Amino acid sequence: MSSTLDLLPYATTEAQRAHVQAVAEHGSAAAAAPATGISRGTLTKTISVLRKRAALVGHGEHNPHVPDGFRVKGVSRLIDSDGATKQEWIKTERDKPSPEDVAEAMDRAFADWDGPLAHPVPAPAVTEDDKLTVYPMGDPHVGCLAWAPETGADYDLEIAEHLLTDTARQLVDFAPPSTRALVLNLGDFFHADDPSNRTPTGGNQLDVDGRQAKIIDAGLRIMGTVIELALTKHEVVTLVNVRGNHDPSSSLWLSRAMRERYRNDPRVEVDTSPAWMGHMVFGENLLAWTHGHGAKLPTLPGKMAAAWPKQWGDTTYRKCHVGHFHHKDTKEHDGATVETYNTLAARDAWHAMKGYQADRYAVCEVYHRGKRGPQRIHRVNVETP
Repeated sequence: MSSTLDLLPYATTEAQRAHVQAVAEHGSAAAAAPATGISRGTLTKTISVLRKRAALVGHGEHNPHVPDGFRVKGVSRLIDSDGATKQEWIKTERDKPSPEDVAEAMDRAFADWDGPLAHPVPAPAVTEDDKLTVYPMGDPHVGCLAWAPETGADYDLEIAEHLLTDTARQLVDFAPPSTRALVLNLGDFFHADDPSNRTPTGGNQLDVDGRQAKIIDAGLRIMGTVIELALTKHEVVTLVNVRGNHDPSSSLWLSRAMRERYRNDPRVEVDTSPAWMGHMVFGENLLAWTHGHGAKLPTLPGKMAAAWPKQWGDTTYRKCHVGHFHHKDTKEHDGATVETYNTLAARDAWHAMKGYQADRYAVCEVYHRGKRGPQRIHRVNVETP
C-alpha cells in the first residue's frame, strides 16, 4: 500500500499539503486531529479526495479533451466478454474551489492591495493591563429569515444588525477598560455559505433574507461596528472567526476582509487560521474555541491538552468556548471547563418545528492575568415582545 506522503503531488493547496503531512507524521487522521487542531473529518476528507484524484491520473484527469475549468469525477467503461475495454467515458464536473482554495486566492488578491481602509478609532486614555475582556458571539446567523407567527419572533437582516450592534454597545459600556479584548465569533456568523441557501454538508434548505451580496454587506458592517466599539474601550482588539457548519467558507473570507479593513491599524489583530480549533493564552488562562459540530464536548479538554501541552501545563484556568448548540451548558471536565453559548438570533422554521427553546442573550467575560483567573460575566438579554 502506498504511503500517505505519495499523495503530496496531487495536493493543490497549502492546506491539503499540510493535511497530508500531518496524517503521515502521526500515522492516522485520528492521531493527527488533536495534535494539529484540525478536525478528524477534515483530514479524512482531504486524504479521500487526494486518493481519488491519484487514482484518476492516467484515466483522463489531465486528458486534453477535458475542458479548462472542469475536472474528472469518474470513468465508465464498456467491457467485452474477454474483459477488454471497448469504449471509455470520462465524466466531468465543473471545478469547485475548496474553502481553503478561496482563502488562498483572497490572500493573493490582497497581497498588494492599497484600497480604502477603516478610519482609526481614538485609543482609550487609560487601560488595565492585568485584564482581558472576551466578547463571545454565539451563532449570529446573519441572513436568517424568521416569521413570528411561525417561529415566535421575527428575524431578518435589519433586526440582526440592530441586535448585534446594540448588544455589543451595551457590553462594551459595561466592560472594564482592559488593555486587551477578544471578539470571539463562535461560528455560523452567516446563516448560509453561498447563494444555494443550503447547509454545505447536509444540503438542508435555509430560510434566507435577501440576496447574498446584501447579506455580505450587512455582515461586514456588523463586524466592523463591533470591532470599532471594542476599540473605544480597549487598546488592542483581537478578532477570531470560528468556522461553523453553516459558514465554513464565509468565515475564512470574513477574516481576510477584516484583516484588510484594519491592515494599517496596529490596534486590531485578525486571526486568519483555517483550523477548526484555536486558542489564546492570557497569563494563567488558556482559552480555546471551536464551533462544536465536529467533536463531542467531553473530549475537548483532552484535545486542548494534546494540541497545546506546554500551554496546558503553564496555566491554571482552562476553558473551551463553543457555539452551535444555541443554549448555555457549562461543565467542568478534567482540567478544563467547556461552555456552549446562547445566540441573539431568533429560531428559524426548522428549529421552531423541532421545539427547540433557549433564552436569547449575549455576554462578555473578564479574565485576570494572574491567579485570580476568571472574574466576572455580564449578560445582555434580547427584549421580548
